Amino acid sequence: MLAGFIAKKIADRHETQKAARAEGITYEEMKLREQAARYRYKASKPYRMFEERKQKKWTARANACDEQLARFEETRRKAAANQPNNNENLGSNQNTNQCFCRQCGAAKVEGAVFCGKCGTKIASSSQQPYVPKY
Repeated sequence: MLAGFIAKKIADRHETQKAARAEGITYEEMKLREQAARYRYKASKPYRMFEERKQKKWTARANACDEQLARFEETRRKAAANQPNNNENLGSNQNTNQCFCRQCGAAKVEGAVFCGKCGTKIASSSQQPYVPKY
């Protein structure tokens, strides 16, 4: 039974790594997304006792994951801005091709795949987005 549990954990990790590579992000970012989704799911579940307290706890944990994801995205933007080829393109295209996130309405930075505010994927692609299992 323990061997089956370990095998499932290893398979889940490989699946997460594969999904992270497909979306062009790090494993840590994908893991944070999965945790945030899990926490939001727990916050949406109705509890009988201490309902409000548990929902606040899970919502706070999901928000903490979102903040960490925003820091990852900010770091990625800074690295892209520091590259010599992207500095010229970023200044000319920033105002003309501005898009907005469908989830929260925040302005999208040119070249960003995920919303910096809520973490939702905002770039259209032919691949299906990764949906974590609960």
